[in-house]
Amino acid sequence: MLKKQGGAILLLTDGQVFGTETILQEIQKTGVGLHSLGIGSASQDRFLALLAWETGGTSRFLAPRGRVDLAVLELFVGIALPVATDLQLGDPAGRQVRLITPLPRQVFAGSPVLVLLERDSCADIRISLQ
Repeated sequence: MLKKQGGAILLLTDGQVFGTETILQEIQKTGVGLHSLGIGSASQDRFLALLAWETGGTSRFLAPRGRVDLAVLELFVGIALPVATDLQLGDPAGRQVRLITPLPRQVFAGSPVLVLLERDSCADIRISLQ
């Protein structure tokens, strides 16, 4: 299907997906970032989110009567260029912080970054993402 060239795919889907393991394995081989818009109540949000995470892409979900045109435009503009890559977590004060969830490979405009971490003490902490 695709050569190992990198790039990005913008996928619009009703989310009624079968053969999810095969899809994930095949897309990972390509090095392509998959950005998906799941539309409707049947959308498999969890799979589309996993697909995006595993390929360095993004995922969004839209209600059945939502404005597809606006959602596609927002997704397309957001994937033009990542605003950050190769994220690293650190505490400027040098205290140890353990990451519970892995950091994303890339961050795109308009996409949240969720970071779960653990510390030994309850003291205030300032975290920097670089």
